Formats: sequence, structure tokens, C-alpha cells
Amino acid sequence: MSQEKKLPWKVIRGMQWYLGLPDKFLKDPVSNLDSSFKVVEMEDGLQGLNVEIDEKKLSLLQKDVIKRGGEYLEAAPLVIPLYPSKGLRLKRKISYWLDEFQRLPYVSPYEDFQHLNRSSDNYEKRVVGVFHETLGLFVDHSAERKKLFCLRLYLGLPQKFYKVLNATHIYFTFH
Repeated sequence: MSQEKKLPWKVIRGMQWYLGLPDKFLKDPVSNLDSSFKVVEMEDGLQGLNVEIDEKKLSLLQKDVIKRGGEYLEAAPLVIPLYPSKGLRLKRKISYWLDEFQRLPYVSPYEDFQHLNRSSDNYEKRVVGVFHETLGLFVDHSAERKKLFCLRLYLGLPQKFYKVLNATHIYFTFH
């Protein structure tokens, strides 16, 4: 979500199927929310959902490291699992870049990212982490590109977010 941690209802409604939300959730959201969420007014008179997280939230990748018996250390490299498509042979240059990319420190999608330089490799790894986390929230771990594009503004992603979508779609699938 954005720094304000708000998402408009119209976006949630458009993602309803991907998120596995029943129709009754959108008809009476107030009674279906736990204490971490609340309905708020947003700019332009829109209503949205606000998230109030008091404790530190772990991403799916961080939870997976802990589940496997490892220890997740803040600002440590965390390998994003990528599964090459069948028959794909990475060129040496791309393979070297991918190895270096995996060695970068992991920035959780739930952490403040304002200190990151938007043109840095660390910021790009955060974008891939946000993409991975978002797909992990969806029922079948996939979504139409246009559905993901509408989340760009609310997830704090750069204008050229489509580059990550294109690169990961061509080279890898997430699991």
C-alpha cells in the first residue's frame, strides 16, 4: 500500500476475485473487518480501506526463511525464488547480473522505502519483492497485467513498473 496505507474501494472491488473476497465483504465491509482495518475517506471523495499495523509485518519471503528453520536478519540478502522457464538458458551477462541482484539486501514491502534511491539496484529489488508479495496474496498467485498496473500508485512503485512485469514474465515464474 502507499505510505498512507490506503487503498480505494474501487481498486479492491476490481481485485475481488483475485483476492478471494466474497460478495458480502464488499456489501458490508465494516462488519467484515478486523481491528487492523478501517474504512476512510480518501481524496476526491472516494472511500478506501486503511491498514493500521502496530507490530512489524513479515513478508511471505521472510516467513518462508523462518519456516525453513533459518534466521531472517534485517538488511541481509534474501534470495527471491525464481524458477526458469523450461528451455531457457540465461546468457552469461544476465546470469551474472541475477547472481549479483540476489546478493543485494532485501527490503520488505512493509518497510519504509523512502531512504532508497529510486535508480538503485536495492530499489529494484524492493519492486520485485512487492511484486512477489502482491502475487502471493492472490488466490492463484497470478493476475492480469492491467490489474497489477492499477496498484502501482498505491504500492509506491515507479512509473516503469511494467519493466519488472515484462522481465519476470519472460524469464521466470513466481511460486
